[in-house]
Amino acid sequence: MLILPLHKKIDWKDPPLVTLLLLALNIMLFMLLQLDDDKELVEAMDYYQVSGLY
Repeated sequence: MLILPLHKKIDWKDPPLVTLLLLALNIMLFMLLQLDDDKELVEAMDYYQVSGLY
């Protein structure tokens, strides 16, 4: 169960910096790890065609 403290609105004069930094870090890390996936995709597609699974 996810409990969110929604009893008050976020004060943008004093934003939750740690949360925003963690969010930005996670997005950048995800994008960085996705950059080199083309080689694996081509290998997987080649294996799929050769194996006769289709």
